[in-house]
Formats: sequence, structure tokens, C-alpha cells
Amino acid sequence: MIDCNHTLGWPQPDKPLFGDVPSGLVRAYRQSCYPVLAADPAIELRPGQPCPAMDQWLVEKGRHFGAVVTAHNPYSIPQSADWNATANASLAAFIQARGWEFVDAEGRSTDPLQSWPVEASFLVLVPSLIEAVLLANSFRQHAFVWAQVGQSVQLKSGHYGGDLKG
Repeated sequence: MIDCNHTLGWPQPDKPLFGDVPSGLVRAYRQSCYPVLAADPAIELRPGQPCPAMDQWLVEKGRHFGAVVTAHNPYSIPQSADWNATANASLAAFIQARGWEFVDAEGRSTDPLQSWPVEASFLVLVPSLIEAVLLANSFRQHAFVWAQVGQSVQLKSGHYGGDLKG
């Protein structure tokens, strides 16, 4: 696992967060949509729902799964736009260094009462679920979105990779 503390000055939570994600955050993640911008039109991933368009896109790429990951707002602690842009550039460089294919995606709140801004993200064609967990965990994300051919879109824990409950 990489330690980004020295290069990005990651914010530190008030208490350890391993495995414990507040239910309100889990609900917000589940109610968000995650458009994959490389497709035309964009493919919207929604946790808990099947996505035949994503299945087809992955099969066309010769892959079986992908993960939507961001470096924005680690542990859901809001950061400035400049900080988030720098963090996401570090995430992109990290992904490129591993030779993994990735395309632009977003995390968008669908709750009209939410003021959470759109988070620039990437759909990463990782070699395995464990690599997706390590990626999300390295960039201090509570969760990531997992798309696997033939299955509903899943919200996974960035701490241990299981389905995120809440």
C-alpha cells in the first residue's frame, strides 16, 4: 500500500475509520450515480442496479470488471477544489504507473437537498477486486463502485472490499 501523507498532506479523521462508515454516508453513496464519461452516451452506474450497457462496454474491452474510484475528499472530509484536483492527478499517475486502463467518470449526488459537489473519478480496469480495494484504501476512500459483468453494480468498502452496509 502506498502512503500519500507526505506528498498530499492527507486530512486526518478524528477517530480511526477502518470498517466503520456512518450510515448517512453509506446512504448518500448508494443514492448517488456514477457516470462513466468515456461511453457515448455516458453510462450511469447506480449501486444495487444492473447495468447492461456497462456489461457490454466491459465485454467490448475484453474485461469482466472495473472500479470507479476517486481521490477527492478522503474519508468524506471536504477539501478545496485545488486540493482535490491535485489528489486526483496523483491517482491518475498511480494508475498509469501500473499500466491499468482507465477512463473518466464522476460521482454525482442525486439528492436535490445535498450540496455535495460532483467528484471527478475514474473507472479503472483493475486486474482484481483486491487491487481495487488497495487502490481505494491507498487514496483514503471509504467506498468505491464495483461493476462486474452479469451482476448488479455494487458499493464496496474501500477498507476491506466487502459490500458496504449501512
